[in-house]
Amino acid sequence: MSLVEGSKGLLGLWGFFLRRFKSKTRMLRMGPRLSNPITQDECLYDDLWSKKADSTFIDVLVELNLLGDWKVGRPSPSIFNYTRLVLIAEHEAYFNLQELGERFEFLHKRYSVFSWMLHKHGLRHCFQSNILTAPVAIWDDKFESNPFSVAYQHSGDPRWGDLRFIGDTQDVVQDRNSTNVVAGAHKDTSHHTALQHLCSTRNSIFPPHHTRPSDASSEESVNTQSMLEEYAQLKF
Repeated sequence: MSLVEGSKGLLGLWGFFLRRFKSKTRMLRMGPRLSNPITQDECLYDDLWSKKADSTFIDVLVELNLLGDWKVGRPSPSIFNYTRLVLIAEHEAYFNLQELGERFEFLHKRYSVFSWMLHKHGLRHCFQSNILTAPVAIWDDKFESNPFSVAYQHSGDPRWGDLRFIGDTQDVVQDRNSTNVVAGAHKDTSHHTALQHLCSTRNSIFPPHHTRPSDASSEESVNTQSMLEEYAQLKF
């Protein structure tokens, strides 16, 4: 073998290893591999439900939950009707009860999927920055197992602290892989304690909650109807 041929061989071998190194480095830097990149906003909102309308809808549901007008499970039609009035007053957004019910189910889906992701091995969630990180192979597995998980390919749900009121349980779902679970849980508790205090004052747009017997189902509709009438008087 001549010196020239030997040099070419070494250069070829060096080029091979260099390409492999670049490929490995690129794989380590990569996040989720999507053929058609999609943003979180595109997954969570659309022409019907804007980000502002979605946020208001969640705010109202959480406040009514803290007031005791609904707890676990699907809210009654009177609760949805109340949120409908608020959305009209705040955003001039008109929804029928079916659309509100479908949106509630979508919120429940967001809760279920993100909760499922937090319990999966290999994914890490930083509560403070709300950023998710995981090896590419983990992302591929999650996308295949649950396509909606692409909504959280970079960051967690923006309303995760409130979506626990939408889920099947009101217990805070702890992230086993979080970088600061304790700090996150403390922040969540203080936020909703302050919100509950706000809801109990006359400064809130909602009427104060009146204790009623748990078996008085007829009183619930009467109380909610009075809430609707009072809100209508305040806004219209």
